[in-house]
Amino acid sequence: MARTIIHIGMPRTASTSLQREFFPKVDGFAFYGVETTQFSVAFQQLLYQDDSLFDAVGFERTAAEIRSKNAILSNELFVGQSLYLNSTNRSRTARRLKQFFPDAEVLILLRNQVSLLQSLYAIGVYSGHTCSPESYIRFSNLESTPENPLYSTFAEAETTEAYKYSNLIALYQSLFPQVHVLLFEDFKSHPAAFAERLTTLLQLEKVKITDPVKQVNKSLSARQIKLVRKLNHYKSVLNRGRYGKWLFGVKLRFIEHQISGKKKFKFSDALQEKLRSTYLDDNRKLADMLPQLKDSDWFMDDYLGKNR
Repeated sequence: MARTIIHIGMPRTASTSLQREFFPKVDGFAFYGVETTQFSVAFQQLLYQDDSLFDAVGFERTAAEIRSKNAILSNELFVGQSLYLNSTNRSRTARRLKQFFPDAEVLILLRNQVSLLQSLYAIGVYSGHTCSPESYIRFSNLESTPENPLYSTFAEAETTEAYKYSNLIALYQSLFPQVHVLLFEDFKSHPAAFAERLTTLLQLEKVKITDPVKQVNKSLSARQIKLVRKLNHYKSVLNRGRYGKWLFGVKLRFIEHQISGKKKFKFSDALQEKLRSTYLDDNRKLADMLPQLKDSDWFMDDYLGKNR
């Protein structure tokens, strides 16, 4: 019987590196990257179309073609669209994947929440966000008001509850026979060893990551983040005309390539500590669910910290 492996994320956990350097090189497997799993009509409908509109019979034709061969599907948004949708399509997507790929093996990479949210904020600023880190993070225990709703579908914001990993893992474990959970930190520190471990875990032919140190996505310093965020306040005005768009691009490239900064971007100490406190109990629960994670020093240090 053909095998199906579904890599579902998380965001900012080396998905692009795996999609470029690992999955396409697995012998004997067809690889379906985001060109299919995010942007094709069939998967757009699977991810975002309401049940009252979704054509299950139509998608089954796509799924049957994929199931006819050994296949790897990869899309970090299978875990749910967090920005603007508040991950409200997470469980529906999981159930649909189960419906069409019932025997699939699932691969999930996690990243400690402080680092992940810092990375999401930084890439958001590069993409045009103007909000402060404090406004970007929505803690679920705060009051919901008309001016600042808990689940805003218009603001540039991430809700903290979307990154409580035990709920995500429990969801997929309840649906699929095999759910493999690895850590981004292990990939980042030793890409070659991670690749070897992944091939063993998934029982694949050996694959080497040939260019593990290459930076795939943008990484800006604290100084650059500050300047780009200021520039973004003028983006909507400048983008109204051809010259304005050109000028904005020139300014952005100047900041990106000509202005350096040795200090890595991080949230304030207070915000970092608040996030660690928010996720500590859930990370402990995660450790109980998946005791093997405690074999990683990164998990013990970055997820549990001094409270291990």
